[in-house]
Amino acid sequence: MESVRFSIFVTAVASTVLLLAPYGYADQVTAFSLTTVYQRPQAQQPDGTASGTIIIDTTTGMVEAINLSFAGEPASASPSTLWNVQGTPPNAFVEINESWITLQNAFYDVEIALPVDTFVGYTGGSICTAAAPCFDDSFSSFSWGSSQMESYASGELTPTPEPPTLTLFASGVLGLIGFLVFKARRPAYPR
Repeated sequence: MESVRFSIFVTAVASTVLLLAPYGYADQVTAFSLTTVYQRPQAQQPDGTASGTIIIDTTTGMVEAINLSFAGEPASASPSTLWNVQGTPPNAFVEINESWITLQNAFYDVEIALPVDTFVGYTGGSICTAAAPCFDDSFSSFSWGSSQMESYASGELTPTPEPPTLTLFASGVLGLIGFLVFKARRPAYPR
């Protein structure tokens, strides 16, 4: 009877692992949270802060989604997003851009320049700024309405854990706990 229970338990754990295996590959796709800061000298305009997420497949080096917002962002406009490598590696950098054009033809823009020439194996880090520019003196910048592009003073892309990865980890922990409970409840037989 105990061997039947153990077989059912092993089958259940193996099935769970196999069903969640596609999500295990999600470790290669990382959501990076972005936070940047720029204090604008003109009081009538908002500070140049941007935040949001950038989803990157660090195996292929492709940006899968960009979702940024910033102080002064127009509420009614839909952003256009793009990313590309500027220059030729190793003298290159990656630029991520999100821009909005409103009905009044005002232009809002976030340009995030990163001091890397590929996202393959990317683990996060600082963005390029005017104080620490990318290879060709490019830096991350911000445009509010029809203002000139203003440099960010600082910024960081930080990896965040993904729900599928956490689910796979949790299922492994639950399987281990179940195994230990099963083992502890099993009566000891004399040899």
